[in-house]
Amino acid sequence: MNGEYLFSVAVTLVIILDPFGNAPIVHSLLRGLPPRRRAWVMARETLFFTLVLLLFYALGGSLLRYFGISEAALTLTGGLLLMLIAVGLVFPRINVLEDGSAEAETGRTPAHEPFLVPITVPLVVGPAGMAYVMLQASFSHGALAHAGSVGAIVAACLATGALMGLASGLIARAGRLFAVVLERVMGTLLAMIALEMLLNGVSMYIRSLS
Repeated sequence: MNGEYLFSVAVTLVIILDPFGNAPIVHSLLRGLPPRRRAWVMARETLFFTLVLLLFYALGGSLLRYFGISEAALTLTGGLLLMLIAVGLVFPRINVLEDGSAEAETGRTPAHEPFLVPITVPLVVGPAGMAYVMLQASFSHGALAHAGSVGAIVAACLATGALMGLASGLIARAGRLFAVVLERVMGTLLAMIALEMLLNGVSMYIRSLS
């Protein structure tokens, strides 16, 4: 795996984790906390979703072998999930991956600070993110490739945590429109990545038949 590929893996994972789309909800969840405590909570949640994704990366190969899932099936599933997320980012009214976080979007401050739920799960780590890191685990062969993939996942998680915190602060100043524009741009890019994954999955399946 070269550096360009690992960079694309990290960027794609950042888009999947959707820091800008989650920022308004995170802002609502944390707005009742003092600034230092908000920074601590964001750092802690970043550690949590990094560990969760690394766990799925480590167990991905074993799970696929146990359930007899082929790389083609995983690639097609990942592409489909990414496409659904992309559609939800570009067209929020038809978001098929609604996770029930509407309560957080109402602006009500929670009685206590979030711990693992709902920021790490289900806001940041969802089915598409899990499928994507498992897919990367199946593509990585050898210690060097695994080290590169783990590095890309960690870098993507750190970038996601930083961007979520930054976007939350910008939303407080610039308003919701800032996040909406970024969501549309990232959704369009993610749709193209998802289509490429779907085409690769179809190609892998056809090759397996022959």
